[in-house]
Amino acid sequence: MKLKAKEIYDMYDAISALSKEKTAMPTAYYIAKNTKIIKEEASAIDEARQKLILEFAEKDENGEIISQENGMVKINDEKVALFSEELNKLFEVEIEVGMVKIPLSSLQSINIPINLVENLLPIIKDDMEETEE
Repeated sequence: MKLKAKEIYDMYDAISALSKEKTAMPTAYYIAKNTKIIKEEASAIDEARQKLILEFAEKDENGEIISQENGMVKINDEKVALFSEELNKLFEVEIEVGMVKIPLSSLQSINIPINLVENLLPIIKDDMEETEE
């Protein structure tokens, strides 16, 4: 399945939260397999994101990166638009991932916040829809 880098990056937190839940073995297998795949892809995406941040970071006279009061790296004011453009390009890249679809019915016993489910939608297979006769 092809997913955009942003979907993979957002999915990582959701699948990590899901992986902390206790569930039956088949569901645990699906979650564990997907967690491993997502973790590898999200790490590669984060590495590329970090390189962009370092490239566009504002630096002091000694070449050290300047952090803002909130601890975030300060992006050079003249390069903010270009940084945003490059970051958006990174997140729009489509990546082929060998994810397995998780049957919705196997997730019934797990309580998970809706915002996390939204990030997992690409890998959830709705097997609970009633078929029309």
